[in-house]
Amino acid sequence: MSRLRADIGNGRLFYPFICSLIFAGFFFLVPILSGSPWNALVLPLLIVNYLFFAGITQTGIAFSAIMKVSKAQWSRSFCKVGEVLTLSTFPVVTISFFVIYFEGSGSFYSWVAAGGNGGDPSRFWYSKGLLFWRNLVSLFLFYLLSFLYFRANLKLEEEQSSRDAVALRSNIFAALVMMFYVVANTNTAWDFGMTLIPRWESSIFPIYYWVGNLLAGSAFLFLLGAYFVTSSDTAETGRKIRDSMGRLLLGFTLLWVYMFWSQAIRIWYGNLSHLTEPLTKRISGNFGVIFIFMFLFAALIPFFGLIFRKIKLSAKGLSLIAFLICAGIWLNCFLIVVPEFSDGGNLLTMTWTGLFLALTEVSIVLFSVALFFKYWPAIDRIQQSSPRPVEK
Repeated sequence: MSRLRADIGNGRLFYPFICSLIFAGFFFLVPILSGSPWNALVLPLLIVNYLFFAGITQTGIAFSAIMKVSKAQWSRSFCKVGEVLTLSTFPVVTISFFVIYFEGSGSFYSWVAAGGNGGDPSRFWYSKGLLFWRNLVSLFLFYLLSFLYFRANLKLEEEQSSRDAVALRSNIFAALVMMFYVVANTNTAWDFGMTLIPRWESSIFPIYYWVGNLLAGSAFLFLLGAYFVTSSDTAETGRKIRDSMGRLLLGFTLLWVYMFWSQAIRIWYGNLSHLTEPLTKRISGNFGVIFIFMFLFAALIPFFGLIFRKIKLSAKGLSLIAFLICAGIWLNCFLIVVPEFSDGGNLLTMTWTGLFLALTEVSIVLFSVALFFKYWPAIDRIQQSSPRPVEK
């Protein structure tokens, strides 16, 4: 990572990032300063971006933990980027949570303010205080364990003796990170997705949400790795790594489609109006076109693209697939949230606020990762290991 550290130090990356944030932030404030209602325009998009960016950034270290447990040597460079991605964006995720909760719990979450989900008797679970604390505690535990796992991995790389004990500690933290990744994402899926719709419930929805995060997060890691990882590996080694990542993305794509289908068929078979109507609203009418693009980007194009080795082994081809996956999962988050606050006739994203809010989020994430690499002294460069051979 020596090239990246030098680039930040001499300003070739630092100042463009700062300027992009100021530029995006200015247009983010324009609708508010001109009198556009905050709750009607900004908060839905904040929730959309929170669902997406919290999901993919938390997936970074979950990806590392999964690869460690499965002993996937090809992924070492992506694992380190993933660990940095999660830890560097902790302040952003936490601040976003506070803003959405304190600004939105009394308006969007009217059932929270009333103390129950549309008159549901389980008032305690849906109370405003418990919503706050269960999300805050799960986030705190997840990021605490993520830091301990990250530190154990650094110590494992530096330790010359007692490596078995350090490796055992790293594996234990990896298991805990995966467990609390599921807990934190389940709470996020419940409180910022499923329960936006009064009386709508699905036992599969949280799994559907964090499987989508695994898909988009892995794709985002590949895009980050293409920029942040500098390597002198041969072209053949790069092909092997892309082959492994392509297979992983194909597997996550199939798993996400399976979860999508499992949730849809369960709701269709039950045929309860309060469950089917919200689902129908998101795949028809004004949102029908968005749904088509979402499914194309997140499922169909990745599936039919990644089954061809020529695309999978191509850096440009796999990068395009990864970008489309991220776009598709973002549209999925959009369809989860926005139909509850708009009929789709006036697309919220096609405004200065929507476009530049997304730009701001991307800029903050990239800037946070870059600063972490610059100021964390234990990380100087990322090494890649030799992956398995590519089948002829």
